[in-house]
Amino acid sequence: MTHTPSIEETIELIISRFIAAREGHSVLLNTVLALRDFIRALEHPERGTASPDLVARLDDAITDVAPAIVREVGQSHPTPDVQIGLQAATGILSLFNTRCDEAAFAHLLPLALDRIDHIALLADELDALLRRRQIDARGNPFRASITGNQFIHQGASGATLH
Repeated sequence: MTHTPSIEETIELIISRFIAAREGHSVLLNTVLALRDFIRALEHPERGTASPDLVARLDDAITDVAPAIVREVGQSHPTPDVQIGLQAATGILSLFNTRCDEAAFAHLLPLALDRIDHIALLADELDALLRRRQIDARGNPFRASITGNQFIHQGASGATLH
């Protein structure tokens, strides 16, 4: 049987990842992981029960990480996109410590879904940037292994098809 972390433990993990990113430790990776954990936490069965102090700490962690992300991405990603993604996260924080009935939630749903999409877009864009940097750092051996414009498919038998 696996242990499902509580909403409080989940938020603590998200905070620790944002803090690590803010301090310059694998900024892109920690931010991507934090944002994806954030989205998953919105589906946590205990969502709505986190302490206000913990949610305030998460708000601070998100706000504090923004300059580190902007520095890390440099000119490769527009600053407003970073700010919009992070503002979407801070704008939805109340769902972590507020329970609302279905009617109230239905009213909030379009805005909440839009915010989630902006958070996911930021995570995806930062992840793509991270992966491009990793590929470039390795010298892009896969691309170099492809000859010309041929599409190469490795079949189940191990034969190379052109």
